[in-house]
Amino acid sequence: MARKKIQPVDLTQTVSQLLEDYGVEASEALEEAMMDTAEDAVHQLRAVGRFAPTGHPTGAYSASWTMEPMRVSRYSSMWVIYNENHYRLAHLLEFGHAKQNGGRAPAYPHIAKVNTAVNVSLVQEFMRRIESK
Repeated sequence: MARKKIQPVDLTQTVSQLLEDYGVEASEALEEAMMDTAEDAVHQLRAVGRFAPTGHPTGAYSASWTMEPMRVSRYSSMWVIYNENHYRLAHLLEFGHAKQNGGRAPAYPHIAKVNTAVNVSLVQEFMRRIESK
């Protein structure tokens, strides 16, 4: 950024403009980082294979992971990642469940692993983008 001489009377206006510009850049960087991280999370969830030799041989569960943006308020948004067609199965696989004739089906924690990785990745991606501007 080029140095510019300002008058003391213009200091408030100049600082306000710099902060506004930084806020816009940070907001854009965060939006881009959230979208890229959400795409990465969907790819990781789709890469999860079958959980049992007999379950979903077509890969329908893994293939139906998707994402969409959700506007929370005027100033904030988020990306929601969900299983479009097998949303009930996602919870059962993640936490296990009771079987009809007693006992419990095993849990296959696959969403929590991706969630943890994505939270770390989002912060790193945002910092990388903000530092490159």
